[in-house]
Amino acid sequence: HVTAADTYATTMTLKGGKVGIGTTSPGDTLHLTGGQGYMKFGTSGSKGHVKSDYNLELYADDGGNNSATYQNIKFFTAGSNERMRIDSSGKVGIGTTSPDGSLHIAESGHQTLTLERTVNNTNYGSGIHFQLGDSASATAGHNYAAMYGAVEDNTNGAEDGYIAFHTSLAGTLDEKMRIKSDGKVGIGTTSPQSNLHISSGTSGDATVIIEADTDNNAEGDIPRLWFKADGGITEGAIQLSDNELDIISNSGTANGIRFLTGSTSNTGTTDPATNATERMKISPSGDITMTEDLDVAKHFSFDTQHVGG
Repeated sequence: HVTAADTYATTMTLKGGKVGIGTTSPGDTLHLTGGQGYMKFGTSGSKGHVKSDYNLELYADDGGNNSATYQNIKFFTAGSNERMRIDSSGKVGIGTTSPDGSLHIAESGHQTLTLERTVNNTNYGSGIHFQLGDSASATAGHNYAAMYGAVEDNTNGAEDGYIAFHTSLAGTLDEKMRIKSDGKVGIGTTSPQSNLHISSGTSGDATVIIEADTDNNAEGDIPRLWFKADGGITEGAIQLSDNELDIISNSGTANGIRFLTGSTSNTGTTDPATNATERMKISPSGDITMTEDLDVAKHFSFDTQHVGG
């Protein structure tokens, strides 16, 4: 029963085919106005849906009238727990409310990001490409580098994988380094046969450079290789010390420096020492033992008075 004395508040307005809730001047098909502007889907099923027959657009501060604090799109699950946001500058934060990059993922666990490709073929992988512009366009999107995790062996329960690193050379992206499942590293080869295998391929020299003292102001900065064995003892080294090349063996009275040669054509991963014969040895005391004749083209001097045969 309604009487003239009754008063009413307008809660919904229909105007020009537009619906306003909390406003008498709806500006869109459905216009909600309130303290927090909530729209909630109550359902007796397990899902609530937002659907569009065309592009679905979400706006935060569509008029651009507010400060950056109020221009974020936030995603919540399990109550009021924020899981992801797109901030006012377009940065995406997952697990963080202050993304400092285009994509910023924060996670207390070790598996922060998973890239999965639904294939199981050998040498198939999933990875990351690094694209930038070129001389023709800043938005050319050329792949300058890439990194893949790939299948080496897909045997169920005994899977092996490798990591491949690619770089662009003369416009072509190609693999330059690989770390195999057994930890072997190949540079210039996809089939490393030792802990570190460097190859120049079918042409060119394979050169390893060890450099120190690039500004030439500290002769004590030494480029060197150390050789460890027998429980981590540093037993030998090759180094350049004060512009002199040192070949060092220093692990006890049973050590020395040996020189071996041979004529066997060893192939594959065969140890080069196989069938090689010791021709000369320098003992820890400095004695030199030679098993063959010594041909001297230049002067040769001795510090001792006796030369034994």
